[in-house]
Amino acid sequence: MQPNKRIQGREGCYAKVFFTKEAIPGYLRDLSPKGFRIGILQKVLWTKGHETTINLIPHEDVKATPFQALVEVRWIRSEGIFTVIGFQIIRLIDDNDSYNKLLHFYENIPEI
Repeated sequence: MQPNKRIQGREGCYAKVFFTKEAIPGYLRDLSPKGFRIGILQKVLWTKGHETTINLIPHEDVKATPFQALVEVRWIRSEGIFTVIGFQIIRLIDDNDSYNKLLHFYENIPEI
């Protein structure tokens, strides 16, 4: 069986997420330099290519400030009670290096 190349280079993590326009809360499940996966507790009618803005609120241990990002849907799937969505980052807004701090923080946590 071939390894899933989309998972390679992705770090499991946690951060709160809020979809600005849609008023939908969620949480960050993993991230990579170019995008991330978010879980939410409701169905959405989005399709691949849909663009939206999120507020991302890192866990306090990360020591990064909240920021916004303009993102594009790459895929959507159901996982139990969650809708899980893969996003590509289009542009980070008011980032202040917070996304890099997130990446660095979670890539340096040893696996259990």
